[in-house]
Amino acid sequence: MLAADARRRDFCFGSTPTLADVYLVPQVEKCRRFKVDMTGWPRIQAIDDACAQIEAFRLAAPALQPDAG
Repeated sequence: MLAADARRRDFCFGSTPTLADVYLVPQVEKCRRFKVDMTGWPRIQAIDDACAQIEAFRLAAPALQPDAG
């Protein structure tokens, strides 16, 4: 779906984050946690990188949560 959307820019749908990005980022984080090779999904990696530039996404990282262990 990401590849087929000609309007897609930095995020899943356009130039600003949407709920789709909010749901995508935790899935990418799980891939990192379990050492899944994401090189086959460069669009997803690019979206995750774009989200990582936004403070709210950075502050929501699992490792920064009070109950992270």
